[in-house]
This record gives sequence, C-alpha cells and structure tokens, in this order.
Amino acid sequence: MPPLLKDPAVMTALLVAVMAAVTDLKARIVPNVLIVVGLVLGFGLQIHATGMPGFLRALEGAAIGLMVFLPFYLAGGMGAGDVKLMAALGACLGPMEILRVALVASLVGAMMAVAIASRRGTLARVLRSTGRLIAAWFTRWPRRIPELTLEAPGTLTIPYAVAIAAGAMVCVLGVS
Repeated sequence: MPPLLKDPAVMTALLVAVMAAVTDLKARIVPNVLIVVGLVLGFGLQIHATGMPGFLRALEGAAIGLMVFLPFYLAGGMGAGDVKLMAALGACLGPMEILRVALVASLVGAMMAVAIASRRGTLARVLRSTGRLIAAWFTRWPRRIPELTLEAPGTLTIPYAVAIAAGAMVCVLGVS
C-alpha cells in the first residue's frame, strides 16, 4: 500500500474525487455540498495532523487548486464545479501534490477531448477552436470568446471531474 494511502486527508481527496467523477458522469455537475465537505475535511484533517503548518498546507493547496484552472473557467472553457473541486482536493493534498494532479488531469482531459471529438467526427473543428482560444489568450486573456465557451452551440463538453479524479488516483497511487 502506498504510504500516502495511510493519510486520512489523502483518502478523503480520493473519495471526494471519485464521488465528483460519478456525479459529473451522471448529472454533469459537481455538487457544492461535496466541495464543501472536501474543503472542511481537508482543512480539519491537515490541522489535526500538524496544527498551524497543516492549516497553511491546506490553505496553500486550496489556493493553488483554485487558481490552476481558474483561467479556463474565466475564459468559459471549464465549469466552476471543476475549479472548486481542485480547491477541495488541494486542501486535502497540499500545494505540490495538487500541481501534479492538475498536470495529469490536463493530460487525461486532453485525451478524453480528442477521443470524444474523434468519435463524433469533430476533431478538426475542436482543434481549430482550441488553437483560436490559445492564440486569443496571448492578446485578450482571460476574456471570454462567446463562440468558444461551453455555452456556445455545438461546443464539445467533457465530464472534467473524471479527468481530475484520474489525475488524483495516478498521483496518489503512483500508477504510471
């Protein structure tokens, strides 16, 4: 058993991530109550483990978890639930681990998007839109581009909590 699995905060993060993935798959939402539970338990368990250093670790992790995907939300390309989920996981895992989760989740999310777009026959359009969005960020960031947001008709959406949960599992369990 990986040593991290003996940490109640890490186990909480995995449980919250899996529950978020399941609800995102079923209802395309990450419930706020799940986010609040993750944040409260993350802070509480970190404080219980090491006191003030645990509080600071949870605060740094939550802040980094929130900030890492916030630009994507501001640009209209990600739901708020996914951003808040990262904050809750950050409170449980701490700053360095949540950065690793974000990296792996980004890779998994990209693979999911390519697979879904390929299956639907929209890969070329999705890649063009992604290129336009990235180019626009260098000149107008983080403004929304209406035709490139989740609300735009025909936009490819994925249950991103699944990618986040996969990222958490890969990082915590050491799956490679």
